[in-house]
Amino acid sequence: MYSLGKRLAGECCSPTGTNVSGLECQGGRCLTIGAEPNNNPFVCTNACDQPGDCDSGFVCNADIGACIPGNDPYTCK
Repeated sequence: MYSLGKRLAGECCSPTGTNVSGLECQGGRCLTIGAEPNNNPFVCTNACDQPGDCDSGFVCNADIGACIPGNDPYTCK
């Protein structure tokens, strides 16, 4: 049985490298953005199709279909 993770968008998460990253996240996604040397952490996020789909502090990146933090570098909770 599938169940949603408990971590909210913006909370820290751990990539698994096994194609199941994000299982601890309510939105089912765990990602990092930006290039070195920013060293951005992995953060829980949600899927999106348009800007209104994202929580405050996130913007929709249509290329990857996910809400990403609106600032770079960023921190997670």
